[in-house]
Amino acid sequence: MRKSRAGSIASLPEAARRAFFEGISENALAAMPWLWEIWAHPDYQLAPEGGWRIWVIMGGRGAGKTRAGAEWVRAQVEGPTPQAPGRCRRVCLLGETIDQARAVMVEGESGILAVTPPDRRPTVNLSQGKLLWPNGAEAMIASAANPEALRGPQFDCAWSDETGCPAVDLGANAPNLFLDGRSSESALPFGSRGVRDEEMQRRFLQAKLGYWADAELNPVSELYDGAMIPAERVFVWTWDARPWPDFPVRESIWADGPAHRVGHWITGRVLSGSLADVVAEICAASGVTTIDVSALFGVVHGYLIERASTVREALQPLMTVYAFDAFESGGVLRFRMRGSASDAEIRPDGMADGAEAGRALEIVRDSRGAEPDLVRLFHVEAESDYRHSAVESRRAGTGQASVSETSLSLSLPRAIAQGVADRWLAESDGGRVRANFRLPPSALAVEPGDVLSIAESAGTRSWRVERLVQNSGLEIEAVRVERGLYMPGSAAGEPAEPPLSQPPGPVEAVFLNLPIADGTSRDHRPFVAVSAEPWAGDMALYQSRDGESQELVGRISRRARLGMTLEPLPPGDPGQWHRTSFAVALTDGAISSEPAARVLNGANLLAVEAFPDTWELIQIRDAVLEGPGVYRMGMLLRGLRGTEWLSATEIPAGRRVVVVDDALFEIPLSIDEVGLTREYRVGPARFGFANPSFSVLSGRATGVGLRPFAPAGLRIRRGAGGLDIRWHRRTRLGGDSWDLVEVPLGEASEQYRVRIHQGGVLLREASVTSPSFTYTNEMQAEDGRSGSIEVAVAQVSAVFGPGPERVIEIDG
Repeated sequence: MRKSRAGSIASLPEAARRAFFEGISENALAAMPWLWEIWAHPDYQLAPEGGWRIWVIMGGRGAGKTRAGAEWVRAQVEGPTPQAPGRCRRVCLLGETIDQARAVMVEGESGILAVTPPDRRPTVNLSQGKLLWPNGAEAMIASAANPEALRGPQFDCAWSDETGCPAVDLGANAPNLFLDGRSSESALPFGSRGVRDEEMQRRFLQAKLGYWADAELNPVSELYDGAMIPAERVFVWTWDARPWPDFPVRESIWADGPAHRVGHWITGRVLSGSLADVVAEICAASGVTTIDVSALFGVVHGYLIERASTVREALQPLMTVYAFDAFESGGVLRFRMRGSASDAEIRPDGMADGAEAGRALEIVRDSRGAEPDLVRLFHVEAESDYRHSAVESRRAGTGQASVSETSLSLSLPRAIAQGVADRWLAESDGGRVRANFRLPPSALAVEPGDVLSIAESAGTRSWRVERLVQNSGLEIEAVRVERGLYMPGSAAGEPAEPPLSQPPGPVEAVFLNLPIADGTSRDHRPFVAVSAEPWAGDMALYQSRDGESQELVGRISRRARLGMTLEPLPPGDPGQWHRTSFAVALTDGAISSEPAARVLNGANLLAVEAFPDTWELIQIRDAVLEGPGVYRMGMLLRGLRGTEWLSATEIPAGRRVVVVDDALFEIPLSIDEVGLTREYRVGPARFGFANPSFSVLSGRATGVGLRPFAPAGLRIRRGAGGLDIRWHRRTRLGGDSWDLVEVPLGEASEQYRVRIHQGGVLLREASVTSPSFTYTNEMQAEDGRSGSIEVAVAQVSAVFGPGPERVIEIDG
């Protein structure tokens, strides 16, 4: 970052600084405090070169904008000597008000008087609102509040402040003031309660910008062909370059975040819609155009119309939250805020039958019925990453609470939502107080929706006309209105700081064909396991059948636990506990030891890659952490779910390991796609599939979930007629119960393939439908059998085909 010249001098070594100051004269040294070029920051406090017309000084509080403006005025009016003329003789100092311009631009600690050397300092004539320099140049102090004073002779140059208004109630009373607990100048506008009011800011800017949009009020300049105040040159304080809503919500990073609540910032506000505009748009979309929305006041941050068949259904959530009503008057549909001022004041003696005031005004308080003790409002947080949230308001002193819950498709700041919940709870009380009275024919102007003030013995109260019947007079039913409920409030509820978003890390995805089945039509489907560091939330899985077009297959919400073997896993027999162990490094997550009973019930199931894309299923009882992410896994059950044929060989180090749990995503392929290779892309769901963070892999579904298990108990007996070969059928479905006489078949039909080999040569192959086969003496003679043979038996699926073989050898 560049420094001022004074900053560069200060950063020199001590010897170099001493040499610099010794090399200049005393007069030059005395003049240094007044030489702005030495002290100014070169990036934004020195006027740009060239023939510019407007220079906007950008910077926050304390950045030195006022000093830069005052020094620029000096440069325009001063000459080489105090009496010599400068470039400009007539200057305009324009502020929001005369007092503000004088306090900041002229007399402030960075104002013109403070930055000017004594021999060039202007004199101030407060009665005329002018400054006069020794060389004859003069400046007029002007106020934007009195634009007429700016007419007449035009100026050579002008220094003006930006415009703006705080988002606080009555902010337009003193738009230059701001509320910031960290500043000594913190103050509220006259009469303000310090309550957030974004509509005040919006109306102020609309009024100011709209005023200068009128050509009669903004004439063309005599010096250049353009309006005196061009719209594109009006600058509003303040648009913040920091990302919204990260600023102001993330107070752990932005210390001035709390000041945004009622501050001058238009960031995050200027693009919101006004309540009046939103209501008008909804009505226009339904063909209702004869409306009056001029009495509506409020800001809509976001609203989703989900299921609305009528205008009223579309408007009802807005009417409920923003507290306004609709009524027809003179053929016009009018909208009005419930907190509006009274339309008329009624005295009991002005009612019909006024001589009997006690009967003329009847006040009814409904008995306590279904009014809730707790109101809960679900909404979308406007200032906290648009997360779904809820606020609630509870009636004091209630025990077992009756709850009223409402879910709205409205985006609201949390504090505003809390105020709405508080108001709803209070309205449930006020709505139980009603008044019935009659007015004379002279009150025919009263309409539904009007607010009437009625003087009672307990004081004057406001009532909103709900129902009106016209006969000889007006029979009115009204509900009591507590106007204080509808004033902008300061309910607690600051937006929650959302978690920091992290850039997606590299995505690791593993395609798995696993023999996991439940007897449904999905048994043939493969799985994909996905992990990433850091985990970026939901992952999207896309599939391509032709290598070009991509189809969204699904979303993966859980991170899989992937790892790698760090040492070889020796062979092991299935169906028994193995005390051997091996080391595995998990890239994410953890795994713990489990009791043997839980393991036998399915816990701690691993898929270990025995060969490329071929997985043995193993369960572990013991998992001991040996280092960061490294586990010693022991007490093994090998070759599960029909993978025992893979446990007969050593699994080398460096093979992939996947923890089999609910994090695995089942790819929805049809049975017709078994055997076909597909390309897959997986990455953060918030991005498109072309994003560089996506991982690309290919996979071929083999349908191993349909693969039959190898038979068990294969044995051979010699008999007089030949070799009697028998075995036990195994099932891949429903075979865990010890109470079954026979396990389910799990296939369309029972079928086996029997193969007999001698010396690696196939002698005979037979297909049988029961778990036995006799290799008769005649067959042996026909096959030319002599010596030892191998008998291999496999169960056959009508869909998958033969499964793994069980092999036995018999000597000649």
